[in-house]
This record gives sequence, structure tokens and C-alpha cells, in this order.
Amino acid sequence: MWLRRFWVIPGLLFLVFSCVDQQEPAAAYADATTVDTVDHWQSVLDTVLALYEADELSAAMDTALAYLDESVTATWAPTASLGMLWHRLGVFYYLIDDYDEAEPAFRSAIAVREAVLGPETAEVAISYHNLGVVYKEKGNFRAAIPALEQAASIRQSIGENDRLGRTYQELGIVCNSLGDYDQARSFHQAALPLLTEAYGAEHRYTARSYFNLGTLLRKLGRYEEALEALSEAERIYRSLYGEVHAELASCYNNFGNIYDDLGNYPVAMVAYERSLAINLELEGRESMEVAENYNNLGLTCLQQGDLARARQYQEQSLTIRQQQLSTFHPRMANTLHNLAEIFTVEGRLDSALHYEQLALLHKFTNFRDSSRLALPDWETHTVAGSSVELLEILFAKARIWQLRSEQSRQRDDLLAGLATYRSCDQLIDRMRREYTSDESVLFLLDQAVPIYEGALEVVFALQGGAPAEDYTEAAFRFMEKSKSVLLLSSLKENQARMAANMPDSLLQRENELRADLAYRQRQ
Repeated sequence: MWLRRFWVIPGLLFLVFSCVDQQEPAAAYADATTVDTVDHWQSVLDTVLALYEADELSAAMDTALAYLDESVTATWAPTASLGMLWHRLGVFYYLIDDYDEAEPAFRSAIAVREAVLGPETAEVAISYHNLGVVYKEKGNFRAAIPALEQAASIRQSIGENDRLGRTYQELGIVCNSLGDYDQARSFHQAALPLLTEAYGAEHRYTARSYFNLGTLLRKLGRYEEALEALSEAERIYRSLYGEVHAELASCYNNFGNIYDDLGNYPVAMVAYERSLAINLELEGRESMEVAENYNNLGLTCLQQGDLARARQYQEQSLTIRQQQLSTFHPRMANTLHNLAEIFTVEGRLDSALHYEQLALLHKFTNFRDSSRLALPDWETHTVAGSSVELLEILFAKARIWQLRSEQSRQRDDLLAGLATYRSCDQLIDRMRREYTSDESVLFLLDQAVPIYEGALEVVFALQGGAPAEDYTEAAFRFMEKSKSVLLLSSLKENQARMAANMPDSLLQRENELRADLAYRQRQ
């Protein structure tokens, strides 16, 4: 399994306006404080915003930080302007990709705004929204959800439907990254009518909603619907921006993903190359968008058996990402994983294991053991980025150990494979518990079929090689998980028959299957 991005960041301009909200809601900044206090913080805010408008971002940040020092803020009572100052500082940090500093700034904005304006206000909602976006950009999707849900709750209660649609968009992106696809679809489908009503059918926010829905439908394997949604996004973007724009490049990249999934590799290559040409013209050769194009071109070359070009594209992608990203970053993981896949096809299994282990390190905030035998501790190590991508990396590592054992005939390789399959199983359990939709759980189990099949193959090989050792418990666990998958298959088959107007008696069979599946998932 090869990793492709679920959604593509088309550039900073879109991020500024579509992810982090910068425009403050209209409000009367009335405070139960002295006029001098209000004037003080408003004066500071005016100075900071004037510097920002003059393209003096660094000076604006320095000025804000000087006045927000604890020794200074203690002198003046909190006001709405102070809350906005903290909020703007968070936006500034976001603009320079310093998410670690943006997070406490937005938290301070929330604290001041809740104290001064009350908890159910547009100002508090916008700070919660932006806090959730910061968590999303850091790859901390589990922290992003409650912040975004709080923003959505406030915006719904005060009737701020236009901004509610944008928060739903972000929730959809986060759920997509977590693999909770059915819930993600619900959020994207809820966002579309809100944004269309608020901004019109030909607005960039509406186009982005179609884009998000299209990328999500692709993950669900609903390719025709995905193409329709992405085509509508492309049409709107072209009418707004012309033929050369980052948003169009993003659409073409995702068209390429769909055609690659469908096995239409020549069309996929054309779409990727079209996206690359735009990104090279607009962003330059060292941009993250270009790195994404190289990554996907490399994968399609690999699918076609062109290993030399595949490696060349992946190495170009890796070089750019190493230059642009921090030492450990979840976006590095997919290129490292894809290079490992190339080495696996070439039979260079030791190199493949090395690169899969490097990919693993980038999927955690605090797991740094580069030994190829090392695996994460789910109690102490924190996942960064997509759990779906992490599962693909772990599964690939398990398969490599399995292949290596076939070459080496070494029992230790089988044991390493079994340990990695067990880690896959633990991650699947974690993901299943986090999902809010039954359909997402069923989809996850469907994707887990080859994992449990591989695990059972390793267990049987170990059992056959050393009868004195007992792997019955491991075999039983993986077989029980496999039974859950078989129940899922029966359930899906039954649903198809019902759709074809089969007798109502099948409904009882479906309920029995669901009950049995739920029981096994709890074990």
C-alpha cells in the first residue's frame, strides 16, 4: 500500500483565508473596566495591526510580545482588545508555521474572551476554530476535534451559519485524516449547503467544499461521485482564477490520485504533470506542493514497474521535504515509506526495513528509536498525523519481515513480523474505539483483511517450526478478528440483497450479524 495525501494544501493564500479565520466578527467592545484600560489595549492593537498591514510582520509580533509580557499585562485589566491582541498573535505565528507558539496564543485569547465577553460569543468561537486548525496542522487530530466541536457548537447556537460551514469543513478534514470516513462525509455534506447559501455557488469556499467532498469520496472508493465533485470544484476555480492557479493544481493532483486508484496510469501521469507544471510556475522548485507532485508521480511510476523513475521522483520529493520541514514531521513519513516500497520490490529488504523505521519515527512526537526491531508503545508514544497512514507503514514493515523470513529461514524474522502485526492489531483497536460512525468501523475492518491474513500466516509458520512453543493464543486472537471481517462480508452481501428487494426476513439476519460483529469487536 502506498501513501498519497488525502487532501492537498494548495498554498499559503488559501490557508490564511480558509483554515485560520482572520476576520474578526463585528462586536461592540464594551468592558466593565476604565476608559484608560480600554484605550491602552486598543492603542496597542492598533499599532500591531498597522505594522502588519504595512508588511512588517516581524515588527508587529515583537510589539505584541512586548506588551503581552506578564509584567506588563498585570498592570492593565483584561479587555476585549486584549483578547483580540492574543488572537492576532496566534494568527501571526500560524502564518510563519510556528504552531507550537500559536497554540498558547489562541488559548490565551480564549481565556480572555470568555472572561470579558462570555463563553457563547463569536469571538470565542473564532479562537476555538483557529486552535483546532493549529492542532490539525501539527498532526494532533485528536486534540483538534474537541476545539473544532466547541467552535461549531457556539456558531450553531448564535446562528453564525457561514462560519459554521467552515468549521464543518475542518472537522471533515480531520475525520478524513483519522480514517473516520463516514463521519467526515457527514461534515462535508453539512458544510456544502451552508457555504453555498452564505457565499454563493461560485465562491471559493463553495469550491473548497466540493474539493473536500471529492477527496473524501475517493477514500471511500466512490470514484464516479468523487470525479463529479472535483470537477465542480475545478469549474468554479477556473471561473474565478483562470487557467493557472494553485487551487487548480490541487484539483489536478487529486484527479491523478483517482485515476491511479482506477489503474488508469497514463491519465494519472498527465494529471500529475499538469499539476506539477502549475506548481513549478507559481511556487518554485522547492515548494511542498512540488514535493507532493513528485511523490505521486513516483508512485505511479512504481505501479507501472518503472523503478528508476520512481526512485528519482521519490528522492526529489524527499530532498524538498527535508529542506522545508522540521527534523521530525508526519509529512516526511509518506515519502520515506514509498522509498521503502521501491526497495521491497527490488528485493533490498534491509534497506526497506530501514526506511520504514524512519517513516515510523516521523509518525510520532516522541518515538525516536531507529532500531528496525523497535515498535511504538501505545501507552507512552503520541501519534502525529494520520492513523491510517501509520497503519499502512506498520503493515508494510510486518510484510517485509515476513518476506525476509522466507529468504533467511530465520525464526527471529518471523518473531519480528509477529510483533509488528500485533502492533497493527493494537492500532486498529485504538482507531475503532475513536470512530464515531458504525460505517467507518466497518470500513476499517474491511481494510484490515490482509493484515489479519498476514498475521495468521506468520503464526502458523512459527507454530509449524517449533511445536514445543505454543502460539495458540496469538492464533486464536487473529482468527477471532478474521471472523469479524467475515461477518462484515456477510453483512455487506446481505445489504446488497436487501437493496435488490429481497424478502424482509433478511432484515433479521442483518440484525443478527450486527449483534455478533459488535460482540466480537468488544472482545
